[in-house]
Amino acid sequence: MASASLQTPALSSRLGQNIPNMSFRPTCAHHTSIALKPEKWPQHKNKGRAAYLKRTNIWRPLCVRRPLEPGEPHFLKNSTHSPLSDAVLEFYSSINDKDLNKLEQLISDDCVFEDLTYFKPLERKKIRHFFKRLTGAMGKHVSFVIDRVLEGKELNVAVTWHLEWNNEFIPFSKGCSFYKCSKKGEQEARVFVESPMKPGDLALEMLKIIISLFDKFPKLAESFLQKPDAMVLLLQKIYKWLIEPMIFPFLVYYTHVWRYVVRGLSYVLNMLQKILKLFI
Repeated sequence: MASASLQTPALSSRLGQNIPNMSFRPTCAHHTSIALKPEKWPQHKNKGRAAYLKRTNIWRPLCVRRPLEPGEPHFLKNSTHSPLSDAVLEFYSSINDKDLNKLEQLISDDCVFEDLTYFKPLERKKIRHFFKRLTGAMGKHVSFVIDRVLEGKELNVAVTWHLEWNNEFIPFSKGCSFYKCSKKGEQEARVFVESPMKPGDLALEMLKIIISLFDKFPKLAESFLQKPDAMVLLLQKIYKWLIEPMIFPFLVYYTHVWRYVVRGLSYVLNMLQKILKLFI
């Protein structure tokens, strides 16, 4: 996250106060909302789109995209000028550069990083390990590319991004991150990552079944909702004690069967090769 000062923003949904002495570049007048149907605005005493936006906490896109300067990294192609967006860009630039020391400077001591692919938010000690694994998994040719940066009130910022390999889009790599900023460094982030599974209507059917079970067994539902990770651990133990002993022998037998199948196929192919040599 590059800004005039590295300590300008911090990711924190727990900090409710505004930061004094912070001058941010205004958003564009003709790009002030991301509503789907901007022609239909709710009626207020002070009618008009500007009055409505001022009264509500709608996310505002930053000013229009600037052209990519010569020599600038590829992932900055959709970036905009703003201290807050510059800070976000420095954060992702540090990830792309595998610069863990700079990342650590941008993250406050009480940071909480919530990646929704995990059951629990990651705290300070685990965050560095997470980014170390992330940058290692990205290799030399994968980078984050910023699609859009949106500002909200009280230094809220949302970022949509995707991954690219050698400037080529990687399928199922789109994501969205939400941050709230302060002077201390990143304190909290929430990250949503595109799932390769696309359940569609099946997700709604599963939701309907789960909610019906919650309604029938409210006490179990309360205990699950209070400690979902404990339920997952219980399911893992059930799998290890009951299901794994039955599945493992089957898998061993299955692999042996395929080993013999492969041997048989290789024998047949060798025979066919010898026969063809006789006629060629």
